[in-house]
Amino acid sequence: MQYRFGLPGKIELEFPKERTGTQQKFQYTHYFRAQFDLTEINFTINRYDYQIFDDYNGEEKPVVSSQGVSVTAPGRPKEVSFTCRTKPKADYTDLQAVLPSEDH
Repeated sequence: MQYRFGLPGKIELEFPKERTGTQQKFQYTHYFRAQFDLTEINFTINRYDYQIFDDYNGEEKPVVSSQGVSVTAPGRPKEVSFTCRTKPKADYTDLQAVLPSEDH
C-alpha cells in the first residue's frame, strides 16, 4: 500500500518509497452506526501526521459528507485539511483485514 499525492507522471509525494511490508506504516480506524460512518487512515512522514478521512453524518441537517486529507505539522495543535471537491470512488472495507487498526 502507498499514498501518492500529485498528478499522473508528476507525483509530488509518495509514502512509503519502498513497496514491501508497507501495511505496518499505516493505521486504520473505522466507526459505524446508523446514519454515521467515519473512516480514517493515518500515517506519519518526517513528524508530519497525515489523516485520510471519509466521513458521513446523516444525523445532521443537511447531511454532512466529506472526504480528503488532513495534515498536522510538528508542534502545531491544528491540522490543515484538503477536502475533495467531488466524492471519490473508494472502498475501504478490505483495508480492515490488512492494516493495523484502532477500532471504536
